[in-house]
Amino acid sequence: MILIEGRLDLDSNRETNPVFAVGSLKKNENGNYYAEGIWGSYEDRSEYIGLIFEPMD
Repeated sequence: MILIEGRLDLDSNRETNPVFAVGSLKKNENGNYYAEGIWGSYEDRSEYIGLIFEPMD
């Protein structure tokens, strides 16, 4: 299992929001790893987020 926990700035305004995502160690049909989870928005709500990781060979 891939576990991602940290803070993320999606619009470069130097305000970071918490992100928590989990994914499988199995590659998807495109050969990438994928994780999805929750990203906290500015209004203190949560939004879903997906992250794709491309292996560096």
